[in-house]
Amino acid sequence: MIDGRSRWIIAGALAFGLGATIRSLVAPTPALAQPTRRVGLLRVTSSMHVARAAHTATTLPVGDVLIFGGFTGIESRTAQAELFDSRAEKFTPIAQPRDPRHSHAATRLLDGRVLITGGSSARGNVLSSAEAWDPVTGSFQPAGALAVPRYKHAAETLPGGRVLVLGGSDARDDLGRYASTEIFDPESNAFFSSALMSEARYKLQDAVAMLPGGQVLVAGGGEVVEVYDVVSGSFREVEGNLGDGRLFMTATALTGGSVLLAGGYGYHSNLTAQAWLYRPAGAP
Repeated sequence: MIDGRSRWIIAGALAFGLGATIRSLVAPTPALAQPTRRVGLLRVTSSMHVARAAHTATTLPVGDVLIFGGFTGIESRTAQAELFDSRAEKFTPIAQPRDPRHSHAATRLLDGRVLITGGSSARGNVLSSAEAWDPVTGSFQPAGALAVPRYKHAAETLPGGRVLVLGGSDARDDLGRYASTEIFDPESNAFFSSALMSEARYKLQDAVAMLPGGQVLVAGGGEVVEVYDVVSGSFREVEGNLGDGRLFMTATALTGGSVLLAGGYGYHSNLTAQAWLYRPAGAP
């Protein structure tokens, strides 16, 4: 959702490579019956200035959207960033970031800045650098450096404004997965090491969800689901098991502290339609 009118912006796609892989793994699905009633309207809006995929899109406090990085071809990454004006429905190129990146993380800070961490700038080159876009100055500024190069990781803003950076991998991909986490302090623009997760995990960008009370549920990229406690700064495992790595699965917070975990693929590239429901201790 990009503003109070419940509109959504869908930006970019990749029409090669991954699509062919998915078609080879998933059996054809029979045509679904057409709905008798239509809800909402999808229409074309203005185009981005750069065709891209595997980028990030971050909603800003005023309702605009920061589009950052991504692929522009099989072996090409972009350092171009642009801003979508949700009222004028127009994309505008903005100041040049320091590095081209894909599979990075973009996290909105409480002061309105957007923190960009890690990512890959070229095949075999994973970044440890971080930068932040300031909507007041319209520029990117250095924001410290991660303890290790990471991509395909996750990042979540914690109560109080710090950012928890989780897992990911180095250039070796599955052989270089991390169990480590880091905390970014926006006041000092610095990262420091935090607790280890129960297992190394990557490809979990959309498999992290905030829980009531400031806890963070971490799923995907591994078989175990765990919860980060912001007070103790430690992880605790959730009862139950996903049964496989569940790479690129999703975690969506529901009312009452529950979280829906859905899909993903396993260590042997087996896609699943399975979903799981996390309920906090003591919930009915």
